Amino acid sequence: MAPLALRILMLLKSSKKRGKLMEHEYIIETVVFIIYCSLKNMKSIKFLSTFLLIWLFAVNANAVEGARITYSNGLKIEVPEAGFDVKINTEINVSYSYTTRSNHGGEMNSFDPYRERLTFLGNILNKKVSYYLQYKFAGTNLTAFDNDDARAIFGKGKGNRDESASLSEAWIQYNVEENFQFRLGRQKLQFGIVQPAGMTKLQFITRPLAYQVFGELYKYIPSTDAGATGYYNITVDNNVLTTSFGVFNDAESGDRNTSVATAANINYAANGFDRTTEGDVKYTTGIAWTAGLSALYNKVYTNEDAYDVGLDFALKSSGFSLQMEGFLTYLDSDKYHSSDNYGYYIQTGYFFVPKTYEGVLRFSGVALDKKFGLNPSSESYEYSAAINRYILGHNLKLQGAFSYYTLDGNNKDQDAFKFILGVSANL
Repeated sequence: MAPLALRILMLLKSSKKRGKLMEHEYIIETVVFIIYCSLKNMKSIKFLSTFLLIWLFAVNANAVEGARITYSNGLKIEVPEAGFDVKINTEINVSYSYTTRSNHGGEMNSFDPYRERLTFLGNILNKKVSYYLQYKFAGTNLTAFDNDDARAIFGKGKGNRDESASLSEAWIQYNVEENFQFRLGRQKLQFGIVQPAGMTKLQFITRPLAYQVFGELYKYIPSTDAGATGYYNITVDNNVLTTSFGVFNDAESGDRNTSVATAANINYAANGFDRTTEGDVKYTTGIAWTAGLSALYNKVYTNEDAYDVGLDFALKSSGFSLQMEGFLTYLDSDKYHSSDNYGYYIQTGYFFVPKTYEGVLRFSGVALDKKFGLNPSSESYEYSAAINRYILGHNLKLQGAFSYYTLDGNNKDQDAFKFILGVSANL
């Protein structure tokens, strides 16, 4: 890829005939490309990388000499005269995990890179248009379910995990005005706090058990999908009220298995609360807090209609953080009986060494209707504790966590103990 890209760049810089591309032509080409990526789920990172390098120099060949290259938790390239910038981040997560289970569940230990991703994000036309591309090389999120047998514990088959290389997200956003944005492409669905948050910004390596079951395991609360979302926000001083509504349609199997979905969210963030980041790494002065209400409809690959409603609340102050969510998932199924199912968690952390060492506790549970997959049992719980060492905030940290799960299944109940020690880097 590098020799090809260099040859292309040399041609672009040396050519005096290219001049400045017309803005409307460039926008059309960019939108078409992003839509194509999101719908086709391109697996060629070479093409993506080459495209972005061409993009940088083709926007305005005459302005390249004024480009600025800086580094701050990622490589950033800016071409001010062309109104263009791009930031490149490499995400690598490596962990050792040990799991032991009761009822002849056995033991498992592994040392693996579990998430490897490359991200391009930035703006064009002086921030009138924003874009985001993230490519997943390999791996998936760690959960309480390390193998297919354990994932079948709730009586609905093996679940769905996509560990192959793929394009995770690819969207373009038109910033209509300061308070209104419109996003098109493969993107995160806005439901709650922890589901749309990036994994490198979480206090635990794993998400709460409630989201592992309904989100990562069965996709009743999907993470990403192809579609369109509108955002409208009202800002007063350092407080923001945000509303969003999205429509999605993706008939692919595996990790992206939603055929039709809609998601709506309204939330209020006071005193500069950042809903994308857990914990109080910045050591907030005063009290920052947030509260939100989410609704989601999802037509799942199993021909089930999933209706989700969620409430969330969180606050941060002087290194202390508290976060909680609860949601109802109603399943209307052709294959199984319809059922009401609940998920919830509460999580708290404190920096006993400011901005450096943090202790975290979490309790999460699911209450499944006995008709959920013909499951005669209904309640499962998670008890977790973690110690985090922050080196460059959430961009580079060491995490160690102990989790104890009591899993009620349709064939047998199973208790699981998991220890995870990992390094999370997004640089």
